Amino acid sequence: MQLMSKFKAQLICVLVDVQ
Repeated sequence: MQLMSKFKAQLICVLVDVQ
């Protein structure tokens, strides 16, 4: 389940980048 955690972290990074 580490892949999911990495994916979530990437999604958050993208969201923060957009703002």
